[in-house]
Amino acid sequence: MGLAVISILFLALAIFIGFKKGINTGFVSIGLALILGSMGGIKTSEIIKGFNSSLFITMLGVSFMFAIASDNKTLELTAKKLIYLAGNKIFLIPYIVFLISAFLAGIGPGTVPVMGIMSIFAMSLAASMGLNPILLASSALLGAQAGGLTPIAPTGILAQELATQAGIGDLGLHVAMNQFIASLLYFTVIYIVLRGYRMEATGIQQREALPKFNKYQWMTILGIVVMIVAVLIFGYNVGLVCFLLGAILLIFNASTTKAAMKNIAWSTLILVCGVNVLMSVVIKLGGIQLISDALASIMIPFTSVSIIGISSGILSWFSSTSGVVMPTMIPTVPGILESLGGGNAIAMVSAIIITAHTAGCSPISSGGGQSLAAYTTLVQTSETEERDLFKKLFYVAIGGVIFMGLWGLLGGFSFL
Repeated sequence: MGLAVISILFLALAIFIGFKKGINTGFVSIGLALILGSMGGIKTSEIIKGFNSSLFITMLGVSFMFAIASDNKTLELTAKKLIYLAGNKIFLIPYIVFLISAFLAGIGPGTVPVMGIMSIFAMSLAASMGLNPILLASSALLGAQAGGLTPIAPTGILAQELATQAGIGDLGLHVAMNQFIASLLYFTVIYIVLRGYRMEATGIQQREALPKFNKYQWMTILGIVVMIVAVLIFGYNVGLVCFLLGAILLIFNASTTKAAMKNIAWSTLILVCGVNVLMSVVIKLGGIQLISDALASIMIPFTSVSIIGISSGILSWFSSTSGVVMPTMIPTVPGILESLGGGNAIAMVSAIIITAHTAGCSPISSGGGQSLAAYTTLVQTSETEERDLFKKLFYVAIGGVIFMGLWGLLGGFSFL
């Protein structure tokens, strides 16, 4: 019992140091894993085994290929071409941004990179056309999370890996579909509240003459299609396929090794895999069982999905969804279900991931922060306006946690 409590304190310390000092929590976690493991009598070799090399290779491969797609502007040009499908129907733009973000996240890059690309793009639209920046930011951020749980996207890969390790089994497309439906519903609430259906462009809308895809961009698009077919139809590992296709793209000069290396999400890889090292020690010392028991003690079957979702959302305000919240909360699901005498594991995993992602719209998270920074830079807002935008983005994050909590209470995550 004593070591279990201490392990939780170490996990909390890693999160606090990462948040307070701005240090990658993955680095901190690996260091603390050594101290905690030594206290618990765990051998160094066992601590090192906590580094999930399979997950690292898979996520690195995906990041590598889409670093190339980002460098040669394939994703950016695709988004720009799609957005003009709205024509003069300005009220459709938020939904088009949402769907583009979901599509791009789902085909491989995942939630975080697409949040970065689309939040800046959406804020450029808001600034140039005089559109509501909160609505456009929400469309980009919620859209990116809506599509980010497919089996070929990094967050979807991580979710399945964690579920497998916890003994939950194959998630299939259930959690991915729950993510899309819940995110779309919450975005629709925001759209109605902010009266997106009455939105008009007050700025001068200048349609830039978009270039055609060049041969390198067509090669990249072909590579993405081949990757999707190889993974979803033939069952190949997505990371290994991406390494092969990425290498071919480099051979044919679709990008450069230097640019690809620079654009790889190294920070995310270190964060996810580093926290996993600490989590493996916490699990061995009984920390996750302790969290499971604590949550189960305040739950009844009717409220279990809602409570675990809200808990995950609150934790996500101060830490990474993929790096901290998912590795911490998903392993608690089997213990909670056992204490409750049964339940829906898919619904609980869905609540954890989706509520935590929605909380990431906060301006103190990467997605919301990028949106705020991009808009205030483009428009040169005053300090008062910046504080107002900050407050409203936080309202979106808070509202998202409340909405997902109610959705879980109504059984929304159990439909699929």
